[in-house]
Amino acid sequence: MSAPEYIDKLLTWAGEQIADPALFPVEPGARFPHGFMKQVKVMYKRMFRVYAHIYHVHFDKIKSLGANGKIHFLRSLYHQML
Repeated sequence: MSAPEYIDKLLTWAGEQIADPALFPVEPGARFPHGFMKQVKVMYKRMFRVYAHIYHVHFDKIKSLGANGKIHFLRSLYHQML
């Protein structure tokens, strides 16, 4: 599967997960389901793969567009969440 296809499928899947109230409760006081953290870790790991690909393969293009500050912000956010 190509990188654009993977990213599209991943973002669609992640959006569906986030929109699912069974996984991400929206009612005040509702409890998160058993396995919530495991599912979020899978989502986070897959999203990081996309970030790593973009950073490693396309950083020169991102820098030429002047958007490298956004990429560095995402990297610092990732380190804070570890």
